Amino acid sequence: MKSSALLVLLLFLFERSEQEVDQKPQRSGGFQENEKEEQQSKDIFSYLLSELKELRDMVIEQRLGMQILRGELTEHDVLLKSTQEELKSTQEDLKSTQEELKSTQEDLKSTQEDLKSTQEELKSTQEELKSTQEELKSTQEELKSTQEELKSTQEELKSTQEELKSTQEELKSTQQQHGSELEVLRSQLSEAESRVSTMEAKLEPKVAFSVGLTDRGAMGPFNVETTLIYEKVFYNMGQGYNSVTGVFTAPVKGVYYFTFNAFKYNINTSTAIWMYHNQERLLLNRGIYSHQANYSNARIIQMEEGDVLYMRLPANYMIHDDPDNLRSLSGFLLFTL
Repeated sequence: MKSSALLVLLLFLFERSEQEVDQKPQRSGGFQENEKEEQQSKDIFSYLLSELKELRDMVIEQRLGMQILRGELTEHDVLLKSTQEELKSTQEDLKSTQEELKSTQEDLKSTQEDLKSTQEELKSTQEELKSTQEELKSTQEELKSTQEELKSTQEELKSTQEELKSTQEELKSTQQQHGSELEVLRSQLSEAESRVSTMEAKLEPKVAFSVGLTDRGAMGPFNVETTLIYEKVFYNMGQGYNSVTGVFTAPVKGVYYFTFNAFKYNINTSTAIWMYHNQERLLLNRGIYSHQANYSNARIIQMEEGDVLYMRLPANYMIHDDPDNLRSLSGFLLFTL
């Protein structure tokens, strides 16, 4: 900008010097002076022309510099734009990374909560296993006591005790583990408990009987209530029924099932039958004034060891039986208590 103003000033001075040379009057006596002035003007002109060339070269050089600067500026603009885009992309990547980090932190928090829950479940399972171990220990003691009574089952019970002991050791050594190992231990424990249950089932006493009344036909009527003695013994596992007294005696404490039937043959008589548990009347079946009547009943009873069950014919009633076994009494142990 400064060089352009200087160039304009020099051009103005050059034009003015030319005008002054053209406007000078021709003097008759001053030829030499005119030549001197002309020479000075020429020198000025030459000087100005030289300055103008230098100025022109400077202007050209500055224009080239300006073009170079413009090119560099353009390159800088392109680079700046590219840098801004990269910065924008980097910011977006940073934002995405922050979101991923936030999501990862949430997943980590959720995982920590799941881990905490799993640890609590494991602790609860360990407590259950500990309780089971105590139960197994108690079961071992019961099995050991049973071994003394039943010699035929000693070897099997010993094997079961060794398996239970091995299972306890495996449970103790794997309490801190998770997943499949715990399932294996549970499976082994279930198998051991199943074996113990099987052994206990084998050790439970078997009690069952089935008897018939008589082959003599009609019985009664009697003036007093009479205990019925079932003389025909079809089956008597555990020897709980006494065919002499007609009384069944419970050999063990448990729940028993009893069933009986009765038959009335004569139209002119009535039939009835009582079921007794110890001294307590449980039920009465009765048939009145029909030619023939057949009836039955059943009862589930909890009995203590030594309790008795028997059937009685009420006074003035009759009952009938023959080789067809129309009168029968049966019972068996459902389970012990």
